[in-house]
Amino acid sequence: MCLAGACRRTAARERPDREAGPQVGRRRHGRARGGVYALFVSEHGDAGEEVRADPDPKVYWISVETGTRSRDELEDRAAKYLAGQNVLQINADFRVFTDMVNRWEKKYVHVSDARETITQVVHEWFEQALIETVLGAQALQGSSQWDLSDVAKLWDEESLTAAVLRRYHIDVNVKRSLGMKLGTLKTGKIAA
Repeated sequence: MCLAGACRRTAARERPDREAGPQVGRRRHGRARGGVYALFVSEHGDAGEEVRADPDPKVYWISVETGTRSRDELEDRAAKYLAGQNVLQINADFRVFTDMVNRWEKKYVHVSDARETITQVVHEWFEQALIETVLGAQALQGSSQWDLSDVAKLWDEESLTAAVLRRYHIDVNVKRSLGMKLGTLKTGKIAA
């Protein structure tokens, strides 16, 4: 028993003389394979190569204490982006980060062993701001207004440092995250 056109499709699949060439742009179940872009692809052109690049940089927190940073490397700077390697090195010793950790630790003095959680949360939110800065700069690449040297200025050490100097929104998110993990400062209870 055939349902509305199903027999025709099945018969076409079983025909030995059916063309074995590429299926780009052919209709299947009422839709073109590959979507609307498939309509513009030539069956005789060069084959494309799928690229699955991860645009997010690999992130490493470095510090003098752990031996991952020398004293003169990134001194009083937030981060360094290595574009060729897509690596973001963040200075855990940068005073903006340590000051925020110390401030929140004073607020959570009543919670034992809170420093590790506070450090993790503070780092998480500053890391997001730095990654967004790098990704935003990458998005400008290739335009006529932004050549590679202009884009590189957006992810140099000074620009990445400037990206984390605005702390209000990060502080609000740190407060919310710490409230869920360590308890709110008003009630001392962890949010459900």
